[in-house]
Amino acid sequence: MPGYVYFTEEQKQRANAVDLEDFLVRQGEKLLRSGREKRLASDHSITIRGN
Repeated sequence: MPGYVYFTEEQKQRANAVDLEDFLVRQGEKLLRSGREKRLASDHSITIRGN
């Protein structure tokens, strides 16, 4: 089992700049509104709130 994966500050900033909702839709995921959040249609245990 691999250990902890370290990310540079630049990698963290780049990841935080991605519009996660847009990215998932472009990957073919369907999102369902659930209050202020959205959930993946394929797995309701995964919620998206902001980036």
